[in-house]
Amino acid sequence: MSSEPQLLHEVVITAIVVKDGKYLITRRAPTKKRFGGMWTVPGGKLETNDYVNLPKDTKDYWYNVLEQVLRREVKEEVGLAIKNIEYVTSLATIHADGAPSLVISCMADWESGEVALQESETD
Repeated sequence: MSSEPQLLHEVVITAIVVKDGKYLITRRAPTKKRFGGMWTVPGGKLETNDYVNLPKDTKDYWYNVLEQVLRREVKEEVGLAIKNIEYVTSLATIHADGAPSLVISCMADWESGEVALQESETD
């Protein structure tokens, strides 16, 4: 690895969704590039399209971008609305393809909806 710092990370946010003292886990679709067929919690990658088309909250910044991404990803992947998002921990890795990744893991309470899996993401 080069001595120059690599600044670009793939940023992922995930939610451990809690309802009535139970936790939602799903299995990643076997076709997924990373961790296919493994058990996990819903979430997804931050993309610039998640905020660049929105008005900034201040002159220079968009606020609560990760929370917005997490709400969208959980809704898309498992059909649930969530609330009370709280930070748990972060994990970093460099994948076999050389891409550095930062995962931000959160807890969230179920707000509404019934589980409906997005088959391209989870089975």
